[in-house]
Amino acid sequence: MISEMDKLFNEAHRSGLAIGELTLLTLSWAFEDSLLNWLEQHNFQPLKNRPNEDPISELKPQTRETANPFSLSATTGLDQQPLHTDGAHLRSTPDFVLLWSETANDTSTRVWRVPRIPQDSQNGVFVVHNGKERWLTQAYNDGTIRFDPGCMSPADQSARGLSRILTTPPEQEIEHIHWDARGKIVVIDNKRILHGRSRLSEGDNTRRLKRLAVKRK
Repeated sequence: MISEMDKLFNEAHRSGLAIGELTLLTLSWAFEDSLLNWLEQHNFQPLKNRPNEDPISELKPQTRETANPFSLSATTGLDQQPLHTDGAHLRSTPDFVLLWSETANDTSTRVWRVPRIPQDSQNGVFVVHNGKERWLTQAYNDGTIRFDPGCMSPADQSARGLSRILTTPPEQEIEHIHWDARGKIVVIDNKRILHGRSRLSEGDNTRRLKRLAVKRK
């Protein structure tokens, strides 16, 4: 599967999203080390979502009470997450996000290929707050998107317009990634596509995904 990573990243770069499958052999303990080595050889830097986490983290359902207070789950709990950019709270957001499943589950991941933003909403300013500091940024910059309503607040009329666009996408434009087979892997262009977990399916409390965000060196 490591030999297939070139194809997945090329497809994600071209279209914004690539989906593949890991073999049972690839899912062995050596996969993560092999993946990190491949990324190093191809000049990608793994990024930590939070200082106390490893670059490769496990995503699991969290109630509002048990979630990290600065995470989306602290607001949404087991309900549907808003579509967002991974690492929007970081000064420099990841270029790509990898998600993969070691076991199948019934809760999909929603993805949206953000269309062209209207001119009057392109220059809006947002306040980013990550629990330690606040700063100003634009959500739209030369065709790329940084957006997470959990850590970004619109600071002007243009930003409020853009926030409305990004929080209420047409449902027919939403794609669903179904984790219906063990070993599915997804590469997302994090600066063009927003994503978020669907409402947790009944009985799916054991849902687990692995996540890794990377940036070009």
